[in-house]
Amino acid sequence: MLLKREKEDKEEKARLRRKEKEQKAIDEILENESKERRYKEDEDNEIYYDGSVKNKERREEKITETFNDLKDIKPELREFFTIVTKTTNEERIQLQQWYRGKCQICGWDKKAANGKPLFEGINIIKSSNLPEKARNTEILCWNSLCLCPNHAIAYKNCSKNIKGILEEIEEKTINEGDDSKIPIKIIIDNRLCQINFVPKHFLALKTVLNLLKKNK
Repeated sequence: MLLKREKEDKEEKARLRRKEKEQKAIDEILENESKERRYKEDEDNEIYYDGSVKNKERREEKITETFNDLKDIKPELREFFTIVTKTTNEERIQLQQWYRGKCQICGWDKKAANGKPLFEGINIIKSSNLPEKARNTEILCWNSLCLCPNHAIAYKNCSKNIKGILEEIEEKTINEGDDSKIPIKIIIDNRLCQINFVPKHFLALKTVLNLLKKNK
């Protein structure tokens, strides 16, 4: 009887140790999955650029020079190139510097636990639909949008109409030194949406589209 009781006591202690270990593991897992904000609100480790254009003529010349330097270089081959809709890393960095991760349509502005802005960088026009000579020029960030996850999904997957943006872009003007955003209207999922561009972004878009029209 004594041996049986000792055996039962050992088994009970082993069961309690296993339970404690399992509970500790679950606690650790839950702790690891929890994310505390690891930055201060006023902490600003990123470099953000002023979106205004100081010298419109000079900036247009610079964009044109870069476009001409890049357009004849053979584009880097990408896997499944025909479905590329995301921006390159260079474009994403530029978007973050211009918009700080704020959606160009709705202004949605959230940060990850590490303080990095949460946003989707997507192409206005699929890379595969661009003329080959224009694909390398995307580094100028003219073909990029900074969107929240919802609007990025809608832009990529829902019906949309952007046919009228050429005329609207042509009508818009840039005032040197003015950092006011320039709105462009498009239709997504049968709803009128407004995409807001900082002047530098808008000038890159306008200049490259005009160059593509001339270089048909």
